[in-house]
Amino acid sequence: MAVDYLLRVQDGDVRTGGIPTELSALVHIALAVGALWLALTGTKPVWVWWKRFLIVAVQAVFGFVLYAVVGINYVCRAGIDCF
Repeated sequence: MAVDYLLRVQDGDVRTGGIPTELSALVHIALAVGALWLALTGTKPVWVWWKRFLIVAVQAVFGFVLYAVVGINYVCRAGIDCF
C-alpha cells in the first residue's frame, strides 16, 4: 500500500497512477497463498485433520477481514475512491 500511495502522490493525483489493479491482485493472491501454506505447515503438530483445518480456517477468515478493513480504510482515507 505504501508503494501504491507513493506512486499516486508522485503522479500528482491520487485517483490516477499507482500499481495496476491486475498486478496488485496478483501480489495479494500470492501473499495469501503463502500465508495459508505457512499456516498449514505451522499446524503440523496437530494430528487431527479437522482441528488443523479449523485452526487454519479461523486464521484465514481473520486475515481476510483484517485485509478488507485495512484496504477499504486505505482507499477511503487516501481519497482514491470513496462511497
